[in-house]
Order: sequence, then C-alpha cells, then structure tokens
Amino acid sequence: MAWKFSKPSTSRPPELYGASSSAAAPSAAQLPAVQRDFYLEHPDVAALTPEQVQALRAQLCITIHGDAARCPNPVGSFVQASFPQYILDALLKVGFSTPTAIQRQGWPVAMKGMDAIGLAETGSGKTLTYLLPAIVHVNAQPVLTDGDGPLALVLAPTRELAEQIHEEVVRFGQPCGVKSVCIYGGVDKKEQVQAYPYTYPHT
Repeated sequence: MAWKFSKPSTSRPPELYGASSSAAAPSAAQLPAVQRDFYLEHPDVAALTPEQVQALRAQLCITIHGDAARCPNPVGSFVQASFPQYILDALLKVGFSTPTAIQRQGWPVAMKGMDAIGLAETGSGKTLTYLLPAIVHVNAQPVLTDGDGPLALVLAPTRELAEQIHEEVVRFGQPCGVKSVCIYGGVDKKEQVQAYPYTYPHT
C-alpha cells in the first residue's frame, strides 16, 4: 500500500468552470465558498508519537511517499475518522466492525480535503476509503437546483467496476441522503439521463 501526496491546488483553469479558454473565469466573489477540511483529529490519534505512528504503519504495511510529515496519523476506528453520526449509523447498519488498513490511513487524508493516490490490493476497502468522505463533502454543499451537479465524480475503467462502485454508493449514499447515477456507454442513454435527479441542459 502506498500514498503520494500533493498540495491542494489553489487555482483552477477556466475550463473547469465550463468556460471556454477565451472567456474569463468567474471572480472569487462569484463562486461559493467550498470547505475542504472536515477532519477533527481524535485526541487518541493526536497523542500518538512519531515512533508509534511509524510502528503502526509498518504493522499495517503502509508506506508513505513524499512528505510524510504532512500525512495525518492513521486512525483506529470509525469514530476516530471524524465521521458525522449518519455515516457511523450507516456503517453500524451493515455490520462493519473495524476499518481496513487503507481506510485507517486514507480517511484522515480525504476528510482533510488533501489530494492523494492510494494503492492497495483487491478487496482491501478502497471504495469506502474515498466514498464515505465524498458523501460528507457532498452533504456539506448547498442543495442542488436544476442545471447543477454533479457534486462528486468517480471514474472507473470498466462498466463492471462502475456498477460495483455504484452498488456501494447506493448502499451508503441513500441512507445519508445522497443520490447517485451510474453512467456508461454501450446502452441507450435516455434511461441514464432520466435517472439523474436534476434537469441538466443539453447542447
């Protein structure tokens, strides 16, 4: 398992706002404020010494590439991950008892709004590592209106994997008030468009 960190970008190209390269990007005053950091470090996690953190990562086979000092300490439980109660209720409902290694390190990173690349073997819990923090970030944004969205985007290399991820999104997103749509090629797009909960302008 490996992690590579980069500093969050402070500027985005106009194309990300839907503007052409010749059009000016909206000013900061026109854009809604977006909170990135939702992480409140648990006292037990904050109390870990550097030696304890190093030993814990070695035990969990976690390797940090880049500036390890910027990487938050790994957590030991769902509560320590700083999730809101509705996430904890969803985890309890499905019977999960303890986080996996990639979740223990990945959740603090994602909840802080940091950029990271996480590598882990199949079945290690990667999907929930980014999905649960994504639900928190989505729920923190203003309610969507017609023409808005989506608030989170997950890209998958195959239709089968996209459907597997969507099953987890539905499993945890619906109890948390998050709607989702799985979009892939090779089928009639009308049903997928109709499944999107908001009217989106087509060009």
